[in-house]
Amino acid sequence: MEPELVAASDTAAFSSVLAAAATAAVTVLGVMFQEWRSRRSRHGRRRILLEDAAQQVAFVMDWWRALDTLNPQADHRDAAKNRGLVWLDEASALVAQARTVPEPQRAALSARNVFLIYRFHSLSAEVIRLCYYAALVWTAVTLAVIPSDAGTEYFVSDFAAIAAYVVVALLLRAWAIRVNRSRNPETGPADPASDSQLL
Repeated sequence: MEPELVAASDTAAFSSVLAAAATAAVTVLGVMFQEWRSRRSRHGRRRILLEDAAQQVAFVMDWWRALDTLNPQADHRDAAKNRGLVWLDEASALVAQARTVPEPQRAALSARNVFLIYRFHSLSAEVIRLCYYAALVWTAVTLAVIPSDAGTEYFVSDFAAIAAYVVVALLLRAWAIRVNRSRNPETGPADPASDSQLL
């Protein structure tokens, strides 16, 4: 075998391995970012519920003080007391609701979660997942072409294309998860029941 052919085949093999590794690394980073956003939004929801409850309690206290300065009749005072207790019960219900916001479970970062290899409950989510796979394959193919484009005018555009494909792949992944969860809110990468069932 000629040295040029050996070098070309080694370069092709190396670029294929590099393409697969880069695609996997970027996908894992995207998944970690999506999990961080999910945890952050749940924390925000809990904080909003607690703030609403605190504001409602503060309003009831101010309202009661204002009512007390007016010195209403006994009948009106009893009705106002009952109304204030109802508002406090509503605030208490908000606190209870904030406690029931599920603490986000950190899904194990596995190939099954990254590549959505678990049972989907929505046909449209499965179609979106196929588009996600197509975007990953196209990214890998473009990464494999980069060494052959070195020194040409296409070299820089290849990197721009890879960035675009990765963004599209991550958006498709998030969309597939969202559509699947809208059909069955209990499913997702953190759900052991769905993760235990292969396609």
